[in-house]
Amino acid sequence: MENSLVYVCSDDDEKAKQRHKIFDRWHRNSEYKQVVLKIDNIIDVRIDDLNIQKLYTSFMFHRSNPNYNKLIEIYNQIKDTLNSK
Repeated sequence: MENSLVYVCSDDDEKAKQRHKIFDRWHRNSEYKQVVLKIDNIIDVRIDDLNIQKLYTSFMFHRSNPNYNKLIEIYNQIKDTLNSK
């Protein structure tokens, strides 16, 4: 019940958005959606002064996880962490 998973869709072939949609559809149709919470976050990461990369991410964990609120808080900090110098 304390396991969690951060999923980042690969964009090597520029198909991250499609992968993210497929992963979302899998969860939506899954029997696990009643017990496993999935939160999505599309993160803009500044690569340099001119370029931004989109990261399609999802975070999954058991709804009964005793660290529920802390996990969400940490997941929501990923964007700031990736964009900090």
